[in-house]
Amino acid sequence: MAEHSSVKPSQIWTKLSELTTHKIIIGLLLIIVLTPYTQVANTDLGPVMSLDSLDGDSVCSAQFNVSLSKVLNFNSQHNYNLLYLAVMGGCINGSDDGGTTYNQIIPTANNGFNVKQSVLEQYRTGELLSITSDSNRSEALYSILKRTRLKYGLNVSMSILCCRM
Repeated sequence: MAEHSSVKPSQIWTKLSELTTHKIIIGLLLIIVLTPYTQVANTDLGPVMSLDSLDGDSVCSAQFNVSLSKVLNFNSQHNYNLLYLAVMGGCINGSDDGGTTYNQIIPTANNGFNVKQSVLEQYRTGELLSITSDSNRSEALYSILKRTRLKYGLNVSMSILCCRM
């Protein structure tokens, strides 16, 4: 029995063990570093906060137009792809009618064409971000297609890296 305990492993097995350990460490470090980039931030409150700025003004007022231009500038600066924007209420004789249906603001309504329905048919559920303001007076649809493609690409590349380890 004493002869078996004095046997040393061969150089090949020692080297193989070291390489395996290195690969596992590198793989875990890659997973730790790349995992945050594969997550879509669900806590992005920028679109909601921009819609909230439309809630305080009458649709007929000049201040509403100022707020609307600020919302559009904010979306442009932060690369949000705004596909549809609607606000509850409309103008009757220069005053807000306090309606209970959404009136399409962006893009401009054309002969009753329902852009919201068209957008919902064109994009899959995972490619759209549907936002309503805190008071439910405004609603918008944003395309997050680029973010989902990036997430998919990073998930695939991480899977390939892990499988090669």
